[in-house]
Amino acid sequence: MKDIYKKFAFDYDEFGPIESYLGDEKNFFHKLFTEHNVKTVLDCACGTGQHLYMLSQMGYQAWGSDYSHSMLKIAEKNLHDAV
Repeated sequence: MKDIYKKFAFDYDEFGPIESYLGDEKNFFHKLFTEHNVKTVLDCACGTGQHLYMLSQMGYQAWGSDYSHSMLKIAEKNLHDAV
């Protein structure tokens, strides 16, 4: 299988600090997950792990999967560096 994200996976996060562009999503997910008593989340197509980071910071047990091995490598690095 060809990994179509391999060429730009390392540049995917050039949007700036995660906190600056996930604020509205953080509020949305917090409200939704609180209403439904969610504790564990599977982020399908997690890409470079932005939402995994956000969800884990919010106290959820978060797991991620992605079709792209390159994206998963960056997600692993991003999450490791954030600790």
